[in-house]
Amino acid sequence: PQVTDTFAIAIALFFLGACILLAFFRDGASMKSRWMSILEELQNMDSLYARRAESLPTLIQRTSYYNELRFPADDVRGALKRRSDPVISNRREMQMEAEQELSRLILWLCKEAEEENLLHTDGDPEVSEAVLKVREIEAEIALARERYNEVAEVWNAYRRIFPLGLLSRALMPSVAPLYKIRGQIS
Repeated sequence: PQVTDTFAIAIALFFLGACILLAFFRDGASMKSRWMSILEELQNMDSLYARRAESLPTLIQRTSYYNELRFPADDVRGALKRRSDPVISNRREMQMEAEQELSRLILWLCKEAEEENLLHTDGDPEVSEAVLKVREIEAEIALARERYNEVAEVWNAYRRIFPLGLLSRALMPSVAPLYKIRGQIS
């Protein structure tokens, strides 16, 4: 009787393992496409960050002429240096935090420029153009962050589903870090 019980348990475990493997292989393509979606969103974010980086020198240079904007402009310059730190650029979570801090400071600089009446018709047209361009890019970045978070949350939830979660944790990339919600950036 003891051999029969052990044999029955072994057969049950074999079929359970076979079902888990079949489910994993069946959904393997889905997992890969979900991960590829995350990578696509990250590439989109990186291209937006590159566009923003092209327009920031003009904004910083033009706003540095005004004493009342020098402090936020210096903070943005410092955030740019921190963002390009090799330690930060090698860790996605730290890079995401640095980008969000940079966005917060850029929006603060734009708000300060607006409060100093530099965006009105009698203000500095170059500052106005630079601020509007950077604000437009920041709006695109905010939307891209939301899209990335949606895809990453689906991926993270998918990794927690049993039995796929067990194998996905072992064989697929790690949990995708998330950006903080939009309301915390402004």
